[in-house]
Amino acid sequence: MSKPPRKTLTALALRVFALWLLAQLIVNSAQFVAVITALTGLAEHSLYPVFFLAFFGLGILAIWLLWRLSGNVLSSIGEDDQQPLPQGTQAFVLQILGVYFLVTALAYLPRHVVFSVPMGMEWWKSAMPALGLLLKGALGLALVMRAPAWAKLLTKLRS
Repeated sequence: MSKPPRKTLTALALRVFALWLLAQLIVNSAQFVAVITALTGLAEHSLYPVFFLAFFGLGILAIWLLWRLSGNVLSSIGEDDQQPLPQGTQAFVLQILGVYFLVTALAYLPRHVVFSVPMGMEWWKSAMPALGLLLKGALGLALVMRAPAWAKLLTKLRS
């Protein structure tokens, strides 16, 4: 089996990092909402939607830039040098990413469930971190169980 070129691996790593950043944005946006709404000074002035949109917008911008950068790396590879990364390799990398998401979600979930009921806070605000971790775990499980389908999707998005 021939070795894939470094630029192909770099582009794949950038795409995996962009997917990781998207998962982190989704998980941390729930925690961000809980923190911002807990700050009474911001809630009174209705500035927390602006901060949330700025947080989410900057995150999406960073993900888009990483995705474009990986596309530029792939387009800089000459046609004769371009060798697609085997589907098995892509699926393996996605499974590793899924295991990481699943393990980190399961590691922090008990702490958030036990200690997420502060006095005087609405239940939905205290449940946000745990819900974010459940979403992260579900994403990790989906990446582990359906890695070949995700690899096919990434291949379609790349072309």
